[in-house]
Amino acid sequence: MRRSGIQQLFIGAESGSPQVLEHMLKDIKAEHMTTVNKKLMDADIIPVYSFMAGLPGETRENVEQTLDMMVRLKEDNPQAKMYKVSLFVPFPGTEYFDRVKAMGNVFPDNLADWAVYDYDHVNLSYLTDDFRAYLDKIAELSAFIDVEGKTDGVLAILAKAYSKVAVGRVKRRSFKLMPEMAIIKFARSMQKVSVGK
Repeated sequence: MRRSGIQQLFIGAESGSPQVLEHMLKDIKAEHMTTVNKKLMDADIIPVYSFMAGLPGETRENVEQTLDMMVRLKEDNPQAKMYKVSLFVPFPGTEYFDRVKAMGNVFPDNLADWAVYDYDHVNLSYLTDDFRAYLDKIAELSAFIDVEGKTDGVLAILAKAYSKVAVGRVKRRSFKLMPEMAIIKFARSMQKVSVGK
């Protein structure tokens, strides 16, 4: 693959939890990710990983296994790129869509509404307010497991410094008191305002 010119490979890893991967019918195991990650490093191909959380039946322990996987992949292969953990969005035509719809969830009924129905706007009835707040925190925190090339200037310096805190939080399972979330959300809102100008 490298000889043919491939420099990056996008991988929808989705979860670091063996139970969630099995439930998703992903047909991969968590240990496959670590093996492939090292092989891609040896081949000088940059893996770009995406993950999600908030599937029916998923627990905090499952989500924390995903965070552990993200940290491990980055530590094993410093070239690896990580997207933040996104909230699961079931789409029509998938088995999960039918399963989640049968649970009483209501989805957009036209294409225009689907255009804005993403992980920031999904409302899944099986997620308690507490678990949804936890997942929102995890999404923000996970964005800092890998910060390379995501920002520049002073923000890049701050992001790199907070990256060490984020990885430390994952390793210590320290997610309860996170006062920095208010600052991160404020910075994101300012970033959106400056992009919109």
